[in-house]
Amino acid sequence: MILKPEPLKGQKKFKNLFQKGIKLERENFLIYYTPLFDFPLKYAIVINSKYGKAVKRNKLKRQVRAFLYQNGFLHLPFFGNLLIYFKKEFNLDYNSMKNSLINSFLELKKCLKNLQ
Repeated sequence: MILKPEPLKGQKKFKNLFQKGIKLERENFLIYYTPLFDFPLKYAIVINSKYGKAVKRNKLKRQVRAFLYQNGFLHLPFFGNLLIYFKKEFNLDYNSMKNSLINSFLELKKCLKNLQ
């Protein structure tokens, strides 16, 4: 049986993520990560409603989800909660976003090593 990351749901989990999570701030997005020992990893992708129309927001979510399933989750341990929040003034193309996310995940991995 292969464990796949699941969507993050529930107000308590989001509150816990904001209060106890590791926060990485980038120019265009924020990443919150809580290293809980819940299997499998739970994730959420949030985009400000002022960012274009729903078609544009949904396309960005699909691209991020595809990137995460292809190689983004490889940089993280397979447990905990992850939130990626895109700001209103997000303006990166797909390749720039991908590179920025990879660098952010590598930095997050270093933060997790420092915590241990």
